[in-house]
Amino acid sequence: MPFSQRLSKEDRKTLRGKILDLAIPAMIANISSTVLTLVDTMMVGHLSTMKLSAVGVASMATWIEFPFAMGITIGTTAIVARHVGKEDYETAKRICDQGIYMGFITGLILFIVLFIIKDPFLHMLGTTRVTHRDAVKYFVVYISSYPALMASMALYGGLRGAGDTRTPMYLTVMSNAVNIFLDYSLIFGKFGFPRLGVLGAAIATTFSMLLAFVIALILYDAGKLIIGGRMSPRLDYSIQKRILKVGIPAMIERLVNNALMITYNSMVAHLGEIPYAAHYIGLRIESISYMPGLGFSVAATTLVGQNLGRRDVEMAEKSAHESAKMGILFMGLMGLLMIAFPKYLAYPFVNPMDPHAQEVINLAAWYLRIVGISEAPLAIIFVYAGALRGAGDTISPVYITGLNKAIFRLIPTYIMCYRMGIGVIGAWIAMSLETFTSAVSFYLKFRTRSWARIEV
Repeated sequence: MPFSQRLSKEDRKTLRGKILDLAIPAMIANISSTVLTLVDTMMVGHLSTMKLSAVGVASMATWIEFPFAMGITIGTTAIVARHVGKEDYETAKRICDQGIYMGFITGLILFIVLFIIKDPFLHMLGTTRVTHRDAVKYFVVYISSYPALMASMALYGGLRGAGDTRTPMYLTVMSNAVNIFLDYSLIFGKFGFPRLGVLGAAIATTFSMLLAFVIALILYDAGKLIIGGRMSPRLDYSIQKRILKVGIPAMIERLVNNALMITYNSMVAHLGEIPYAAHYIGLRIESISYMPGLGFSVAATTLVGQNLGRRDVEMAEKSAHESAKMGILFMGLMGLLMIAFPKYLAYPFVNPMDPHAQEVINLAAWYLRIVGISEAPLAIIFVYAGALRGAGDTISPVYITGLNKAIFRLIPTYIMCYRMGIGVIGAWIAMSLETFTSAVSFYLKFRTRSWARIEV
């Protein structure tokens, strides 16, 4: 029985207020990023279906940084939250400093490696003779942002762990507004800018991320944020080891997840440009529904970590359960909209003059109908995974994610798409199935309370 049911009416109201204070800014930041991705996809889609498919594969390829970034970010967030719970802000600041350094250095190494292997890597992921050149253009420019992107993610993670989700929101919204303006200007050659097409979309994204990072770093170094001040000029390996102790399992989880997701998306990409264009559009639309779940996940991470810092295990548990309830409500409503109006949601992402437009819209509509039923379980995954990470349990998500995606997504996708001949719809059925099984797994793991004994 969830412990949140034992809260008094007044205590529940207070807790929900705290959750919303943390979740809403995180939601707005995520919605802003999603709007950016949707607008970016719409603009590229109006160039042609082939260019959209190229950017879709290149975007999938850029996910490779995410495991490393999340490992550093989650480690920083969890440890900062513990020290803020103890009211030890000086140590929290030192941890955030080292997270920023680790993010920048790791991002630089990844950029160099990926630049060297870009052609075989993109071919492996599904680019064709038609799409490869545009995919390479987008990929190379985007990965040049990795040092700034990964350092800013660590900084934002530290701020969220300290309870400040508003500063990341403001910076993200500002960055995305600049990105949308530059997208329109550089993709289509407006306001005196050159018409660069796919390359323009990548330049707009890279510049806007760099701008946000520079502003965030200036504010942090000047001591204008909840934690911060003059950054230490030295690398502190003892602190970095603490971050990695929590972060490495999170990094492995993301590596496993991304490897499985890249394999899954590659299986879809090899079904052809049109099915993959529909898949990419569906993913972008569905990503809107992620925003409430990710916001409540941030709230659960922060509150669980801070309450454990105060040695209040029961309130940590109640915070997670209340966050999950609210996430289920919001994401369930989003799923209903996807089921009810799929074609209306897909239509803006294609050029109606494109000869493949109607086929892409029809397929994307089926994507939304199928995955719409699994949005509420997806909220359970987001929130309880965030709660476990906030407690420092980054090991459990590794095997929960890996086993569920391998057994309930990849294997059924292969069988339905390549053996039974169902096509891309089979891949989407498998994805929805895996969401349900993962949700049950995360919930049952959190109920064991093993996370309460972890020291970070």
